[in-house]
Amino acid sequence: EDTDSDTSHSFRTQVCNSYLPGLPVREFWYDTTTQQDADNDKHDDPFAWATQLRAKFPAIQREFQTFVTAPRIEQEQQGNNIWSGALTADAASYGVGWKTLVLQDRGQWDAVNCQLFPTTAQALRDCGAPTTEVFFASMAPHSEIQPHSDFTNFVLTSHLALDIPTTTDNGKVELRIGDTTRPWVNGH
Repeated sequence: EDTDSDTSHSFRTQVCNSYLPGLPVREFWYDTTTQQDADNDKHDDPFAWATQLRAKFPAIQREFQTFVTAPRIEQEQQGNNIWSGALTADAASYGVGWKTLVLQDRGQWDAVNCQLFPTTAQALRDCGAPTTEVFFASMAPHSEIQPHSDFTNFVLTSHLALDIPTTTDNGKVELRIGDTTRPWVNGH
């Protein structure tokens, strides 16, 4: 347990099978309203790759939309494990209907799936994003991802929303990390 971290809230407590002591804990490292890390100025931005990737959002979204509008059978015939469900019990706890289409797993790019999304794969390579996993995720309508952990404290998860519904039953889609909740909108 990191003594500098507030673990009073259940969402801030996780089991870490791989742990580096002394790393700071933050729910959101990158402020999408200012497009920079809150602790760094624009000249020393360790998240410059995120700004570069976000600039490619329109092209990535178009490529994604073109693919997902094709018949499901065509999608499955063209790629590897297209829209696979959870492979582990931990991943299954994310929520009903959570599925992925993987471009990179454990640092290895899936050449077949990257050919389906060449703009996306190239944008990720060009911006220098420090990736170990890259995937599109899909959820069933009116579902939630349950609180979960990746079992490490040194892996940064980044999301680029491509197809977020404009309204839900409560009129909003949100992303909650620990105790912090923010609106989740396309391009962020």
